[in-house]
Amino acid sequence: MKPFAFIFCGIIAIAARAQEAPQQNASPGGYQTLIAAANSILPGKSGYPSPSPVPEKPLSPRENLRRQRVSVARNAPALALFHRALQLGVAPPSAPPKSGFSPYATKFREMARQLRQESDVRAANGDWNGALQSRLDVVELGAIVTRIGGGLLDDLVGSAIESLGLNSRRPNYDLTPLVFYLDAAQCRAGALRLAKVDQSRISLGAIYQNEAPKTFALIREYVSRPDWATWIQTDKGRNELGLQLTPDDASQLARLSPADFEARIKARFDLAAEKTQQPFAQMVPALTPAPDKMTEFLTASHVGLARASHERPILIARLIQSALELRAIELEGGAFPATFAAPIDPFSGKPLIYSRAGEKYLLYSFGPDGRDDKGRVEIRKRTDFDFDSGTRITSIRRGIEVDAKGDILAPVF
Repeated sequence: MKPFAFIFCGIIAIAARAQEAPQQNASPGGYQTLIAAANSILPGKSGYPSPSPVPEKPLSPRENLRRQRVSVARNAPALALFHRALQLGVAPPSAPPKSGFSPYATKFREMARQLRQESDVRAANGDWNGALQSRLDVVELGAIVTRIGGGLLDDLVGSAIESLGLNSRRPNYDLTPLVFYLDAAQCRAGALRLAKVDQSRISLGAIYQNEAPKTFALIREYVSRPDWATWIQTDKGRNELGLQLTPDDASQLARLSPADFEARIKARFDLAAEKTQQPFAQMVPALTPAPDKMTEFLTASHVGLARASHERPILIARLIQSALELRAIELEGGAFPATFAAPIDPFSGKPLIYSRAGEKYLLYSFGPDGRDDKGRVEIRKRTDFDFDSGTRITSIRRGIEVDAKGDILAPVF
């Protein structure tokens, strides 16, 4: 029997590397085709973005593009299968894998990297709209991973994939060079596609409810053992669970049956699902403490951190969707509009704030703190390796962490 702490930390490590809205016109074959596409990715040298380990020496732009072309050509069959899956529509399988999409996390991340490289190759060839569509392919892939997997780890993997597509760490999300060459119809089509992806998403409330049985499965083999009541009160039992239990804690847990644990875990996630209807700043401190240390350990981190991770790609996609639509309006009429029907800010539950500012505009989210700072952005700088350029850069964090202050701005294309 493996130590509980080892099991739990191992799953979290996978995530770190990593249907309320029914899929319209979806074919059961879409899911199998998507899996086949992921399994068809061929290894070999690639350009950026590239997986770890980080290259010791950054690639020159010329060498990077050369590698990207070779990689995209090598993986053309896999990319064709991926686009076929999107055409079919990816519906949940009749018997979804018990562990969600976690076994495919690495493969889906690599698929996203290939799509990003395809975007760069298309841009280098002057196919600017194709380059944008490849980026939006990444966003759609991330949303599919979350929706089909349905659990918190799947949501973490899906969010990471979406961030790879929109690259939210960079100024203007580094889409400006692409959008500059697009006409109004292409911008509007991009905005419409992001809106459709948004409509296909699974809610965080549904993810919480899906997570309850998965979380209970982590401890079933322990709490169901015949000698549970005595085992948990031994030093070996307390140490194996890795919860830093006191003898009194262990005594309380010993009196609980598997059904008790399952009910408590479900109640916690049901409450978390209910609280997702509240604005982010109100939800995070809203949950009462769990009735025991094991339930607390299994569910506590799923409140603020999970919601911040879930809302991040939704917000970024809505900001870019709005920016593309505003660009289309500006191209058609010569100016940005005086008013704009902005999408909902997932952090405040109200529409994003829009105002025209001279020849440009200001569009922003309140951010995690739920306060209107009139477009003031909190500057958080961090120096790390940028997989898109292959260099170490000082990037501005856009304030979508749990404790972030300030507003989050949309790009102006």
